[in-house]
Amino acid sequence: MHRPGDNRVILVNGVSGTVTAPDATLSHVFAARPAITDVVPVPPGPLGGVAGCGSSQSKDGLTKFCTWVDDHTIGMVTFIGFPQSDDQHDLFRQIRAEFEHRAP
Repeated sequence: MHRPGDNRVILVNGVSGTVTAPDATLSHVFAARPAITDVVPVPPGPLGGVAGCGSSQSKDGLTKFCTWVDDHTIGMVTFIGFPQSDDQHDLFRQIRAEFEHRAP
């Protein structure tokens, strides 16, 4: 739902498959994007794995990137246009839980 005057955007992308080294993969995801700085580990939520968040500064403001990696998925949630004072870590875990479900 878009509200007039609200310029916040959330982008979600991910892939599934077999991930043999989640920690190394998470490090590689951020290392491949040198514009993302201040990367910190964050709790991945109830689905496990590893997760981290970092940020990138542009002329349009701060963009926050949160990524999770587990044995079967890699996903990234990008927050654009959120105030710097907002903490997107909880929202990241909620979004991940909505998009990823354990196989039966």
